[in-house]
Amino acid sequence: MFIEDHDVLDLQNPRRNPAVEWGRFMLAVAGRIASVVDRRFREGGGSTLATQIEKFRHSPNGRTPSIREKLRQMVTASARAYRDGPNTMKARREIVATYLNSTPLASRPGYGEVIGLPEVLWIWYGTDLAEAARVLATPANTAAQIARKGEVYRQVLALLLAGRRPAYYLGGDGSALAALTDGYLRLLARAGVIDAKLRDAALAAKLHFREQLPPPQGSSYVASKATDRLRANSSRCSMCPTSMRSTGWI
Repeated sequence: MFIEDHDVLDLQNPRRNPAVEWGRFMLAVAGRIASVVDRRFREGGGSTLATQIEKFRHSPNGRTPSIREKLRQMVTASARAYRDGPNTMKARREIVATYLNSTPLASRPGYGEVIGLPEVLWIWYGTDLAEAARVLATPANTAAQIARKGEVYRQVLALLLAGRRPAYYLGGDGSALAALTDGYLRLLARAGVIDAKLRDAALAAKLHFREQLPPPQGSSYVASKATDRLRANSSRCSMCPTSMRSTGWI
């Protein structure tokens, strides 16, 4: 929430629309207009977690090419948030969980695409989510415990930050991601989200991407029968309506 959407779980406003943050949106619009005059101006980001989910699930190529597309994301995300009534607290918790579990986070050669924080934490650093949760939730008393807690906190924070530009931050030597993570660790401590001890332990931690990747999960023949049949029929009928009717698909 500190990184992406400070107010998404604001308990003081149970009817808040999680898809709209007008201040950020207007800043993004102003940046886009300014960039027409001078490309050095940054366009800014007007996304909330809800609109980011709409983007990577439903926008063309997972991108926001125009203000019109951004408005579409805001409208559809708003409709989803209010589908069960005016109180959006349940929907907002679901948005946070969906974002953490479903965000595309690049891919690794020999494994494939990586989706969501639990998988990327395991694939990139070899840290199991249950182990990470245990380490972060347990008070650290010894130097070794503090160091391990700082390491895991840095891993999770770095991967959440990498979601902005996964291929860039996870595909290089890690220096850009390390610098960004260091900056956010200091910001988090300054805002009181973490204490100085955890900040210092995380700043001192050195992260290394795992070299030995686990084998990709095999798929069951039975589970893939429907997909295989769809592909076969699609390749036969191409775009011919007559063929599609003859095969029974429409």
